[in-house]
Amino acid sequence: YWPRVLRALLPRPTACLLDKIDELVFDQFWQNYLKDNRGLVTSRSSAELRWIFGDQLARGTVVLMGLFSASALIGYIALQSRQGGRRWMIVDWIALRDDPLILSELLVSAVRYLRRETSAVMLESIGFPESAERLLARSLPFRRRTPNNSYLWKFLDGHTSIPEGSWFFGPYDGDRCM
Repeated sequence: YWPRVLRALLPRPTACLLDKIDELVFDQFWQNYLKDNRGLVTSRSSAELRWIFGDQLARGTVVLMGLFSASALIGYIALQSRQGGRRWMIVDWIALRDDPLILSELLVSAVRYLRRETSAVMLESIGFPESAERLLARSLPFRRRTPNNSYLWKFLDGHTSIPEGSWFFGPYDGDRCM
């Protein structure tokens, strides 16, 4: 009970807009993420993020927002513009320890940004696990009637399985952000 009360009294961090992928900030985040990670995850080093998002970030077709604690990055969300900025897609969304509070704050900050700064009419999320779907359902008003994990990863041998919660995958981990 008391941790929730204390958390409610503390000022909530707000994600800030990032205009570049800083090597020190993102590589430190990635090393911190790997310390607690217990599942399969695609690499997110600063060099790889610049390769995927760098040109789009410079052109403004990708928006990158980060959440910081004591000047260290603790999570970020990447949004990609579609149809001239009317539709946006969450192409990467990650937080240390896959913390739902950090992920929620990133999502809320992204929605606020899109409402305030763009002509967006839609924010899409495709290919995230069910744990992320629950966070999305709380923050976004509309939902598909069918499951929207479109099998970015599908094991074909029939013997491999990944327990729920052991892999926080998303479009970044497939080919959706390219």
